[in-house]
Amino acid sequence: MLKPCPNSVEQELGILGTVFDALHAETNDLRKAGWNRPPASEWIDYVYDKRMTDLSEPKRFVQKKELPTVARYAIAGSVRPRLTEALWIGERVRTSLLKISDAAPVFLGRQKGSAEKALAQGHLHAHYLCESNKDPQGRITHITVYAPRGFSESDENTLNQFNRTWGSGGHDLQYVLLGLGQPEDFGGLDEKKGHSPILACSDNWISRTPFVPADRLRRAYQLIDPKERHRCELDLARMIRKELQRRNWMSEHLQKLVKIEAVLSPDTAGTRLGETHTTWLKFKRNRQKGGGRQGHSSGFGLKLTFSEPVRGPIILGYGCHIGLGQFLPE
Repeated sequence: MLKPCPNSVEQELGILGTVFDALHAETNDLRKAGWNRPPASEWIDYVYDKRMTDLSEPKRFVQKKELPTVARYAIAGSVRPRLTEALWIGERVRTSLLKISDAAPVFLGRQKGSAEKALAQGHLHAHYLCESNKDPQGRITHITVYAPRGFSESDENTLNQFNRTWGSGGHDLQYVLLGLGQPEDFGGLDEKKGHSPILACSDNWISRTPFVPADRLRRAYQLIDPKERHRCELDLARMIRKELQRRNWMSEHLQKLVKIEAVLSPDTAGTRLGETHTTWLKFKRNRQKGGGRQGHSSGFGLKLTFSEPVRGPIILGYGCHIGLGQFLPE
């Protein structure tokens, strides 16, 4: 209880006898007024349960670090290959990273020495994607290593060590790591600023490297016949939907996909490298080493339309982990 009648000292000190005033009074002022503890306070005994959690150290909530999924490199060399060599360059990069990492699962696609196919089935392991951005001769300017599952600290060390591939039947190439991050950190359409178009956002995408079916076409189509071209387009559309369904990280793309067009005319079936229109026949479409299921050796071009912009990369079909089946915003 507070004293009912504050004395003159208390009045001088501004302690007017209310709980509010008492709670705002300084300790020195209270002592000068004759109080040995704050007015209206009392001692309370309590028992501490030893079974209670130790509260001496507060819990620390550590925010989980988001693993990087993209490693992007610039390429240098006495003669850089054209994008038509994307498949073989992707193979060389993969081989080098496997050697440095002692065949780490994210680069191999499964546990070393195991028949486990979980990573391969979800296509969550690394893709090695060559890019040719604003090069007048269509030569490879960058390579992006993309793994939807993310790169661990050990994987990052491997990516930092990687800086060279040696060419068997080709030129040695040097690689400069530009950074590690997410697709949105590098994606964009301004190639002069170093953006990566294959990691951009768009609702319309078109083939940059040939789509080679991993499954067999239902038959050999005679593309000079308009009706046969239409049937081939329907067959390819079936495959594209199946490819998107196989990839957990592109399930939203499948839900937003509204139109698939096959580019089958010889005049338009290809891509522009520098100032030259390059047909799919100019591209390497068979791996030098390793397997991979290939349903058809021909390459096709496709246009994909979505109900709203989706984020790249969009990479589908045979050889998509090492450079084939890439799409660019149209």
